[in-house]
Amino acid sequence: QKDNWEQLPLIINLCNEVNAYIYVSYLERPIQFAIADMSKEDLQKVRDYMEPFSFSKLTQKERHNAKCFEDFKHYLDTYIANMDSKKYHEYEFNRDSVVSEVVAMKKEFSKIEPATFLDVTRWIDSQYEADKKFDNELPKEILFEKLNESLGLYNDEELGILYSFMMRSNFGQLITSMKNNSAKELQQLSRASLNEYLKQTA
Repeated sequence: QKDNWEQLPLIINLCNEVNAYIYVSYLERPIQFAIADMSKEDLQKVRDYMEPFSFSKLTQKERHNAKCFEDFKHYLDTYIANMDSKKYHEYEFNRDSVVSEVVAMKKEFSKIEPATFLDVTRWIDSQYEADKKFDNELPKEILFEKLNESLGLYNDEELGILYSFMMRSNFGQLITSMKNNSAKELQQLSRASLNEYLKQTA
């Protein structure tokens, strides 16, 4: 957010020193504290400040942390390049909008139809065939290995929901998540998604 963005490189260095992962979230509300509310000129100053920093990538955690830093710079670049893009914070924050968002989320979740392993396999195959760069980023065999490791504890009903979530996701982001997270971390992420689905559809 506006009052702590300068600390991000320091926090990444600290995480690397203590062998910890960093997870970066971007404040959107209240809007007056959000980076996305800054002027294009101020965003460019933040971006310029970040440019000289570089981080070790020797370990998996260091690579993850460096990727999070690059994601932050990409976040800045996106807003600098297109200040007219629709932002989450443009919606008025009040009780009615919160209720509407919850209702919309429940409607969206209610539309989810469980998918099969064959469905998700065909979907993954089609993504790799459509864009050859994915195989360079993460070979398909390794993706399936990580899927098997991270989803092995779920029953068929839970797997159907998680497969459906995957097929609704951005495949590039899925590849990035698979590359940057361990099987245990992927289990935690998938469990959080499943719990949110169960909560919203209860």
